[in-house]
Amino acid sequence: MGTQQSGELDLKISDLRKDGAIVTIAREAARKIVNEDPKFESDGNKRILKTIQKILTNKPDWGKIA
Repeated sequence: MGTQQSGELDLKISDLRKDGAIVTIAREAARKIVNEDPKFESDGNKRILKTIQKILTNKPDWGKIA
C-alpha cells in the first residue's frame, strides 16, 4: 500500500490562508541565503545551519516512501 495525503494541512506555525504573504517573503529570504552561501559558511549563517541539522537529526526520510 502507498501513502495518501488528504484534507487540510494542519501546520503548527502558519495558516497559509492568512499568512501567505509572509510565507512568500520568508521563502525569498531563504532562497537568497542559499544562493549567496549554499554551505552556510558565513558567520551569520552558521546558526541557521546548526538549526537545520538539529531539526533533521533522527527524522524519517519521507523521500524514500514508496
